[in-house]
Amino acid sequence: YDRKWVALKILEGDKDVIETLNKLGYTEILNLAEEIRRKIKDKIGLEAEVLIVSKRYDEITHILDGVLSYEKVSPEALTSKIDSLAMHGVLGIPIMFLVFGIMFLIVFSINTGFPLNVVFRLIGLAEWATIIEEYSLSSLLEQFFENIGSYVADILNGLNAPNWVISLTVDGVLAGLGTILSFFPLIFLTFLFLGALEDSGYLARAAYVSDRFLRVIGLSGKAFVPLIFGLGCNVPAVLATRILENENERKLAAILAPLVPCQARLIVLLALVALIVPGSPLGQALTVLTLYIINFTVLALLGIVFSKTVIKGEAAELLIEIPPYHIPNARVLMWHAWDHSVHFLKKAGTIILILSIVTWFLLVYGPSGYIGPEVFENPSLMSKSLLAVLSRTLLPLAKPLGVNNWILVASLITGFIAKEAVLGTIGILTVGSEELIVENIYTMLGLTPLSTFTFLVFVNLYVPCMATIAVVFQETRSMKLTLLTIAYEVLVAYMVSLIIFSLGTMFSTMVM
Repeated sequence: YDRKWVALKILEGDKDVIETLNKLGYTEILNLAEEIRRKIKDKIGLEAEVLIVSKRYDEITHILDGVLSYEKVSPEALTSKIDSLAMHGVLGIPIMFLVFGIMFLIVFSINTGFPLNVVFRLIGLAEWATIIEEYSLSSLLEQFFENIGSYVADILNGLNAPNWVISLTVDGVLAGLGTILSFFPLIFLTFLFLGALEDSGYLARAAYVSDRFLRVIGLSGKAFVPLIFGLGCNVPAVLATRILENENERKLAAILAPLVPCQARLIVLLALVALIVPGSPLGQALTVLTLYIINFTVLALLGIVFSKTVIKGEAAELLIEIPPYHIPNARVLMWHAWDHSVHFLKKAGTIILILSIVTWFLLVYGPSGYIGPEVFENPSLMSKSLLAVLSRTLLPLAKPLGVNNWILVASLITGFIAKEAVLGTIGILTVGSEELIVENIYTMLGLTPLSTFTFLVFVNLYVPCMATIAVVFQETRSMKLTLLTIAYEVLVAYMVSLIIFSLGTMFSTMVM
């Protein structure tokens, strides 16, 4: 290799070149290069790679100026007009949220009907809301697997298979496959729209606008994409971290993204927040907003801490080309979305399936042995399961948070499978149905406004779901970081909830 080229690559921090030279024993040269990089940063205020790229572009411009002539076609190109708003220091932020908000509205309305179903009910179109819910992709998939489960159960019954084999197949394996495939439409649609934003040229502009804010917590502007995706679902959010070129930044974003409150957590919040401020839509909205603020505050603080300890290093300088706007290529978008979705099924599917079977075992078995699939519909039977035993064992740890009933602990355990299961478990174990009756729950579980708020803080902060953990492992390729993600989320959720409940109790005592 040319020596000048090698020298530039060392200063740029090229990992392959540095690794090769390190193996060849050129440690003294590498140490000298690192010292030069530090001096460039101190004196000029730029990373060496940024300075080199800048000089390279200056040279390219100089050469082009000598051989090209420029003619002004119009007073102001359309791209420049749009960018005057899209990349504006102030207006760029609300425009960015509007663009992604519209994307989420379309993606999640197609996938689950939410939040369009809520809007329709608010304006008196309940029938339309029901149609959207029943014919959403997730509902159709759920119905499909219910029919498949009934069909397989009939076949196994005809073969005189043992009850536990039937339950394992239907409630364990098929339910796990249903969980895996239920994410497929969401991931496909998310990456389809992400590809459209990227191919159109807008994604680069969104990264530029958000860069100065995210750099504070150790991330670059590009990390805005996975974080904003987390508001819909943490699974595609973690998968979207692969757009980050810097490995440390990618890992940091992957373990922080699960802190963003997803759609499933929002459903739990909306269902239970009525216990805190009953009869006040404004009060309920402010309560949910407070819960979101708590999550994003924790995310920012942990981002600062992790970027200086666990995953050391500053966010990479944002070197990004701002392309002209153009219409995305449909064929490329479909391939992009399909490739990412299939990759998820292959890698994360196995982990989700195994965890689904483990959950089935905890539900249909008790200390006395096999209980049966009736446990899914009978509260008295579920109270005898291994899940109930585990929940009662963990209850003393939950009592300092104002949680005095094992059912709430059980809902947190099943919530690890999917956050919607929090509501389902509470409903089944209190009123014998997944349809929640707020007054019954309030009475049966001995909840207060403060303990309910504390419980929701914990739900919003602790591990989102097994699918998210599966993709964290898939993207970081590190069991250490995956276990760290689980541990820190549970610990932080516990500590924040404990502080809030303790302060709330102290304040209420002082007032009384």
